[in-house]
Amino acid sequence: MQFGTKGKLEGNLSGPYGATIDQFTGRIFVVDQYNNRISIFDSESGKYLSKLPTSTNDKNAQLTNPSGIAVNEMHGQIIVSDNGNSRIVVFNYETGEFLFSFGMNGKEDGKFKDIRSVAISSNGDLFIPDGGNSRIQIFKPSQIGN
Repeated sequence: MQFGTKGKLEGNLSGPYGATIDQFTGRIFVVDQYNNRISIFDSESGKYLSKLPTSTNDKNAQLTNPSGIAVNEMHGQIIVSDNGNSRIVVFNYETGEFLFSFGMNGKEDGKFKDIRSVAISSNGDLFIPDGGNSRIQIFKPSQIGN
């Protein structure tokens, strides 16, 4: 099976950069880098379901060259590395609505340069490879709004 075709319309992909599967719902979250969104598909059928951000009206939710994604079912979050804005963006797991973001371009703790992925440990710690600063930053759930 395969899904997605090149383009800008919903359900199309342009520069799929990464993906993760929600093991509970079977949704596939695809980092659609050049369309500046996360496209969501059904893993059984490949059918397009929706996108993140769900609204284009909230400027805080807008992504620029997203590069990585992780699903944190434990805390009800979808976490996206927004490389073009040097930040992490967090969406609601159930509704897809924007919750908050953190980080900015820089070298100090909590700032990023060239973030390409994101990973979550079994206890909810967030691991962010900060390529431009040659380090991995680790955040406890209490540090990121949980």
